[in-house]
Amino acid sequence: MRNLFLKTLPALIIFFAISPSTSYAQFEQKLTLHFSIGASMIQSGENQILQEYQSGGYYSPTGWQTYFNEVNLTQDMFGMGMAFNAGIQYNFNRKFSLLGLIVSCIYPFPDTEGHYFYELHTNQFGYPYLSINPLSSVSFYTFGLGVSAKYKFMHDRKIRPYILAGSSISFANIAILYENMEVIEDDKGISPSILTGIGIEFDLSDNITLFVQPGFTKIFVIDADVFYTQFGVNINLFKSKTL
Repeated sequence: MRNLFLKTLPALIIFFAISPSTSYAQFEQKLTLHFSIGASMIQSGENQILQEYQSGGYYSPTGWQTYFNEVNLTQDMFGMGMAFNAGIQYNFNRKFSLLGLIVSCIYPFPDTEGHYFYELHTNQFGYPYLSINPLSSVSFYTFGLGVSAKYKFMHDRKIRPYILAGSSISFANIAILYENMEVIEDDKGISPSILTGIGIEFDLSDNITLFVQPGFTKIFVIDADVFYTQFGVNINLFKSKTL
């Protein structure tokens, strides 16, 4: 009997150690839909986003004429961006989660006055002339796919602070449109980014949580330091109640 007890003791210990945690995990494991909007600001100063030069010359009735185009856009020329995020969060337990996220942000170009692009043409009589094309619009956006780890403090409270950190694959694009011209576009390519944040979430119900999250992102593809604030909602799905 003693030998039988000693043989079965390890199995009993493992069974009682796993059973409560398994039931507890089964109750807590669920998926959460994540949606947020927010504002972001690039704080990297005068880092180049797009730089293009073009020069030329032509003979006119008054002599030789030259012209020079310079497209020189830096990060500090853009205003506060609007961010839109969506994702799915997997909750391992009440404290720790992994968040898969789609992150996109559009940055406005507030001042289009005083920006021109010169084009050389030939009229019907064969004489060259310049057209002056004012800047119509500038489109600058970033897009990323990432995964972040999220840890909640005071997880049994209705109001909970948390921290978040992760990485993503980011893409950036800028497009400039001058009147009567084709779009000048530059794809910045793909590179890794770093995402960090701290936040507070508040339970409206068992399934709906509101949150606010300020944070910092480093986008290496454009060498940008981005500070952001998000406001959003988490919607819990597939919560198991079979204990």
